[in-house]
Amino acid sequence: MTSFRQWTPPSIGAQSGATSPRTPPQDPVQTAYARGLADGRREGATAAEQRLRATRQAVEGTARATAEARDALASEIEQTVTVLALAIAQHMVAHELQTDPTEIADLVRRTIAALPPSAPPTVRINPADLAALESAAPSAADSSRSVDVEWVGDPTIESGGFIVETPQRVLDARLTSVFRDLYERLRDA
Repeated sequence: MTSFRQWTPPSIGAQSGATSPRTPPQDPVQTAYARGLADGRREGATAAEQRLRATRQAVEGTARATAEARDALASEIEQTVTVLALAIAQHMVAHELQTDPTEIADLVRRTIAALPPSAPPTVRINPADLAALESAAPSAADSSRSVDVEWVGDPTIESGGFIVETPQRVLDARLTSVFRDLYERLRDA
């Protein structure tokens, strides 16, 4: 008869005094290939990240330059439209004042009425406007205010404009001055 001995399997995962089975030695070519592949992937990712960063910076710079150019162009267009609108308005006002010189007298009257009482004002006005004013309505020039107004024909004043002078102040109502001031206010607003 045969006799059987009891066999106990070794425990798995527990370290015993026995050494673990050895891993077979790897092929040096395969090891070098794996290392080269890992290094290549790492270097490729780094290079791609640098190119992406440079491209992103270039796109952001282009976007900033485009926005600045757009803003500059919009500002230039706005100024051009403002100048054109004011030039048209100045032309229309000058035409209206030349068509009806009594309007100049009315503007002078309202300007003088807004001044504090003082010595009689001097109104410098284009000689052609003064002649038209005097021929249109004899009392138009005199109806400026209860004070006496000294009317002076001044060829340096363009038609439609005038300057009111008192000892305290000078009010420049020449059309070019009025519209230049208006433009500056609109520009600075």
